[in-house]
Amino acid sequence: MHPKKTAPLFACLAVLALVRVGPAVAQPTTEREIECPERLARALGRVVRKEVAAGKDCRVRTLEGRDTEDCEDRHAGRIAGARAHVESTAAKSCASTCSLSGLPCIDDVSCPPNGNAPELCAGNGSFSIRRVGFPGPFCGSLLGGTLRTSAELATCTVTLAEGVADDLLDALFGEIAADDLDDAAGRSALRCLAGLPRKASDAAARIALKIAKCRTRTSREEVASIDPANCIDADERTARTATRILDRLTDHVGRRCSDADVARLDLCGAGIGGVASVAEAQACIADLVSEAAQSNEPADERDFVGVNLINVAYPSSAQPRCGDGLVNQSRSQFQLLGEECDGDDDDACPGECIAPGDLFQCSCADRKRSRRFAFGSEADLDIGWTGAAHNSRVSDGAGYFTERTGCDCDAFDPVRRGNCIEPSPDDPVCEEVGTTAPRCESAPDDDTTCDQQGDTDGVHENADCAVCDDNSLNPGAFCRGEDDCQSRCIDTATNLPTGATCDRQADCASGQVCLGRCDFVPRCVKLNSAAPLALSSAGTPVCTISQFASDVVGTSNVVTGENAHFYDLRSITYLGETQSTPCPVCGGFCADGPREKENCDGRCEAGGDRCRFDADCARCAGGAADGSPCAGDEDCAGGVCDASDACGVLTPDCPQSECNLQLICNAGDAVGEPCRIESATDFGTTSSDCPPAELKNISGIGLFAQFAPFTSEPVDFRSDLHGGGFMRACTAPGLQNYECPCPGGAVGSQPNGCDAACDAGAEFGVGCSTADVAAGELTRCVGGAGDGEICDEDSDCPGGSCSGNPTHCTAPASSLRHSCSSDSDCDSTPGAADGVCSDACPAGRCVLLCSVQGGCAGGLRDGSACAVDAQCPGGVCDFDSPVADPEEGLCAGGPTQFRCAGRTFLPCAEADEGTPVGCEDGVDGVPGNSDDVPGAGVCAAQPRRCFINDGAAEGGDIFNGRGDPTEGVGVVVYCVPQSIASSVNVTGGLPGPGRLRQPGNVEVNYTSLP
Repeated sequence: MHPKKTAPLFACLAVLALVRVGPAVAQPTTEREIECPERLARALGRVVRKEVAAGKDCRVRTLEGRDTEDCEDRHAGRIAGARAHVESTAAKSCASTCSLSGLPCIDDVSCPPNGNAPELCAGNGSFSIRRVGFPGPFCGSLLGGTLRTSAELATCTVTLAEGVADDLLDALFGEIAADDLDDAAGRSALRCLAGLPRKASDAAARIALKIAKCRTRTSREEVASIDPANCIDADERTARTATRILDRLTDHVGRRCSDADVARLDLCGAGIGGVASVAEAQACIADLVSEAAQSNEPADERDFVGVNLINVAYPSSAQPRCGDGLVNQSRSQFQLLGEECDGDDDDACPGECIAPGDLFQCSCADRKRSRRFAFGSEADLDIGWTGAAHNSRVSDGAGYFTERTGCDCDAFDPVRRGNCIEPSPDDPVCEEVGTTAPRCESAPDDDTTCDQQGDTDGVHENADCAVCDDNSLNPGAFCRGEDDCQSRCIDTATNLPTGATCDRQADCASGQVCLGRCDFVPRCVKLNSAAPLALSSAGTPVCTISQFASDVVGTSNVVTGENAHFYDLRSITYLGETQSTPCPVCGGFCADGPREKENCDGRCEAGGDRCRFDADCARCAGGAADGSPCAGDEDCAGGVCDASDACGVLTPDCPQSECNLQLICNAGDAVGEPCRIESATDFGTTSSDCPPAELKNISGIGLFAQFAPFTSEPVDFRSDLHGGGFMRACTAPGLQNYECPCPGGAVGSQPNGCDAACDAGAEFGVGCSTADVAAGELTRCVGGAGDGEICDEDSDCPGGSCSGNPTHCTAPASSLRHSCSSDSDCDSTPGAADGVCSDACPAGRCVLLCSVQGGCAGGLRDGSACAVDAQCPGGVCDFDSPVADPEEGLCAGGPTQFRCAGRTFLPCAEADEGTPVGCEDGVDGVPGNSDDVPGAGVCAAQPRRCFINDGAAEGGDIFNGRGDPTEGVGVVVYCVPQSIASSVNVTGGLPGPGRLRQPGNVEVNYTSLP
């Protein structure tokens, strides 16, 4: 039996559209553009039929031992006719005429210029082959990235359709030879086989045409609420017809073939006898035909046909893949290098192209590279001086490729592949360069960035990539308009320039066409450093996309793990969708109801566990691991992996609705489009395929962040690595005597968002006069020029001293920490004389105190983070606790913030403060209704976070035991500018410091260096 295809005959057509590769394609807008691909699909189906008929005839003759010398000639006329029909279809249905000259065209850029008002492809109805989706991933590669005429369109699509025919024939005939069929039973099997190709090609062509007709109706909006990529399931008429066509095909197999016949053949790539019965043959042939017509499976997961008929006619449905023999994937978040090569004979590196399935697939193995991945769930990202946006995670898989040179190692550990285990006597320190800066898609390997190619205004934008086209006298030159490109007269017979220049068609002689224009189509390709990052803090949700603004350069030691990498990022920040779903998510969102578009999980129909895919519901049955999740029997010692449970859409996460588990975007500019899950977070599964709506951008081109460096070595905000450090006088009113990392901005910068607290003595961490003034009172200068100014050291007070501590009540209990000037201010009742007014910090000063993080041992907050014993009611703050962190700070004297225990950044409020609790029970505090946030846990009090030790952090290498060349910790400190949204600046404390502490993994594509 075919190993993969055991599902019902039509099941392969019910697969979700999992992948969208490259930029979204503009949609057809005119009737001519809508009709073009359907008519191409009809004509290309004819090509497949004729090619399959010819191929079948020749292959059967070979198997019969007959002469095949004139085989191809017998079919040449019919094949030529089918190809000519595609050419005439393309010329009639996929073209128009230029608006003034009347010349044939398929897009505006194939029309002559006309000064500053170039001709448009609209003389016989507006038409743009680009809006139809061409050249697409395959024609672009086959034609060198250009598509100028309907004849070129026909040439490309016919070539691809012939590939579909070849795939059909290969799957039916396999590797069978004449010797395998040289007896009576073999001849019977050959009769069975000979009748299959024509029926299969006819069925594939007819199904593709029905799907094309459905897509036409959806483009015309004749069919409501149908995803054109899923016509085969969503449109009842198409599904019914396709089922009938497949039923007729399988009936034919049943009538024509016996079990014995099938067992003699090599069907569906299973080897001779691999498909052993008529029923199995019916199933695999139906799957083959379905793939040849249309398949929404990722191309590398298909069994038979890499490019199908719908892919050919509708390029936006085509999925370029590593292994299709074409270099057709541009750089993207999911294919960071794009494709340098594809196949053993590729010109880029013959015989050295890394095969599909490898981490470095379709890149050249003769270039020594490494790839860094972030362990996002273990990272710690701290942004801003308020502490409200501290302790975020980053997206899993964040990272980059670098090419390594200048180092030596004889052998690397086969498991921990970055570790050099046989150092050579020379240099273990590699120089690294990663091509991560924005580059024009027309020149992805050029060292020139978009802005350097364009107008050098400091902004990387699509307009930077506009260049004069190949017909111009100055091809490839940067252009802003038609005046920047010199057009030429092209001989229509030879398609070669005549030597004459022109400005419009009238300047050229008969038989010539004036061509050469500024091509605005090439994009500036920007690489994300990770999936969109969702944050929700103090009621302000944001979604941030970090894009590389420069190449990565640096060094790494393959023996010790020491490394340092320098690069720039632009963090583009958007106002979030909701507090619990700040970023658009890829699948896993409520389809309707009161939590519409909020993230959710499905539930295993039998087990009830959370799930996103059926595979999440597989559990071990029997053995020591009974009931544990599994991917196969090898995970179930002594038992088996039971995969019978399914992931259902009914879930308490979505009251009055279902959880939509399709891999499509729930919101943003790509709402409803297919996507790939990139990172699983507390806020849903995010993806670079699902960007936020551009209208919600609050940061323009992005907040600049300089990673200089991201390193395994110690860093802090005073480091001389940054030209003297990031520490300057604070700008918040009254706090100019304090130093701040990254000060500035309209909001004003403070050292942190802590309340005033005592920094020494028995009163350490006690708030100073915080009962009357929420943030307390700070120590001030006494005497000298700065008398009365806030200070934290004597040098702040020239001619005086920093000794003006505030006083507050230390007794009785009912008056603690109230401001006072005498004992009587603290008396509990008039005349009682029981009050004590004292220095708030007799052994030190009252400052914005940020203290090292420990963990509560015992009491109500056991295991929670703390800075002083007072934050651990009934327990103590233990600095040897598992949650202790010598690089993390907490406000010792407050304030306290309230956050959902299960969602790090989801704010809530204590019920006893008069405000209902949020989180799991929703804002009304009542469980089980529409405002609940599943998985958010309970509302918990937490001390405010802050930076200590000038933001110091240390990475990991073998010297401090926190890493090695394969796994380590990278750290960086940098400044975060203010956004254009004052609410974000106030909440997050921007402009302000940023710090990232990030564990990660390094993989390499070599076994030795150099």
